[in-house]
Amino acid sequence: FLPMVEATFDPRAKRIMEFVWHMSTASLVFPPLVLLYAGFAGADGQAWKYLIAYLAVQYAAWGAAHLLIVTTSGLPGAMYKLFQWALFLAVGGFAWAGIGLA
Repeated sequence: FLPMVEATFDPRAKRIMEFVWHMSTASLVFPPLVLLYAGFAGADGQAWKYLIAYLAVQYAAWGAAHLLIVTTSGLPGAMYKLFQWALFLAVGGFAWAGIGLA
């Protein structure tokens, strides 16, 4: 983030990128907090199951999108160097598995 802030390019584009950065951060931080709360508090209600299912699908979609981008990038060893896809898929899979256990 800081190299982008220090770079010299259109200020409007820089502000848009700053907005995207912070929105991405928020969308990556808050769902795990909800999942942790649901796990510790006990997700026994139907509404919780729908919320957890949504977050599981969201994280799986992020993982699939990252995996697609990495495998089509043409960069050597990209699957190992850009491994975020595995973490997103793991969170999605564990959240989905948690629905069946609740």
